[in-house]
Amino acid sequence: MQTEFGRFTFTPKRTSSAAQVNTSALLPSWVARRETHFEQVRSRGVRFKDSGFSSRSDFKEHVFKRGLGFILPGYAGPGIAPDAPQWDREQLLTLMTVDYLERRRDDTHVHVPAPYAGHTAAHLLGLPTTSPHPPELVRQVPPGFWHNKTRNVKTYRAPTTPETVTICGIEVSSPPQTVIDLARLASTEDALACANFALHEGLATREEITSIYERMPRFIGANRVRDVLALMDSRVESVGESLTRLRIHQFGLPQVEPQVSFMSDKHVDRVDFLDRKNKIAYEFDGNIKLLDPRMLDDLDYRKSIANEGNRDRRLRQHGIHPFHLVWNDVKTERGFEDWLRQARINGFPL
Repeated sequence: MQTEFGRFTFTPKRTSSAAQVNTSALLPSWVARRETHFEQVRSRGVRFKDSGFSSRSDFKEHVFKRGLGFILPGYAGPGIAPDAPQWDREQLLTLMTVDYLERRRDDTHVHVPAPYAGHTAAHLLGLPTTSPHPPELVRQVPPGFWHNKTRNVKTYRAPTTPETVTICGIEVSSPPQTVIDLARLASTEDALACANFALHEGLATREEITSIYERMPRFIGANRVRDVLALMDSRVESVGESLTRLRIHQFGLPQVEPQVSFMSDKHVDRVDFLDRKNKIAYEFDGNIKLLDPRMLDDLDYRKSIANEGNRDRRLRQHGIHPFHLVWNDVKTERGFEDWLRQARINGFPL
């Protein structure tokens, strides 16, 4: 469907082939890749109890010779580069802690069903979140099951039996379940970023996420889940875009449509969000997108900046008001409030 403002035509952007799949049929191959990644991490982890060394000093020497680092008492794993992206560092630490905990569980031969959930499931599955992993791993047990207090783990009781997938023999919340977990145990921001990614990559469907919520009895965090269900959209392409849409909703601004293309003369442009009624375009990027080589589409830096400015000029010529946001503008509600105040000074019409 196309909508015209004068000679300017707006066309919703077609989603990627993954996002168009109305099923989570892509999940098995995704899980297989995550299993490979976890196996690579686990293969480099070594525990004193399993090492065959009788002396801790000999074990320590062995660890350093292999270029490993001590992560937990008696357990060493791949060193975490201090200059690695924060999410990569946190994910690696989570995977090593899971390996450590699973080895301890194997020692006891007692396996209460307690699949990993929330942030821990997201890290195992490679799903994005907006906040750091909590200090402890996150698990949940089905209704009616008991659990002992375990070091390095926070265990919750789930309102209903959680849906799971298996990674290297370890039960983990499925992507749809992880969305619900994050809304219930963490934040709307975490859950919405996870939901949009899972939908966009074909790892979950709207129906799968909604059906889990509909089967649940009353629970703390239900309002957050409802917000996520209302806002999640497979067309949203990044965590920053997820937060942008959430802030627009939280501040009572008119609804927006994601990833709308603009066709004018010989140019085809698109923005992250469009408020059609008020002719407002929201673009999450600022300089971040321009400084990320993966997002330059093989254009050089200066040409990218020029294209951004030219696109904005074309929008303004046809009555569309483009407004740009960066990470600090959407990371918190306070940041968006500050952005909105300044935007109104600069001509934001609402």
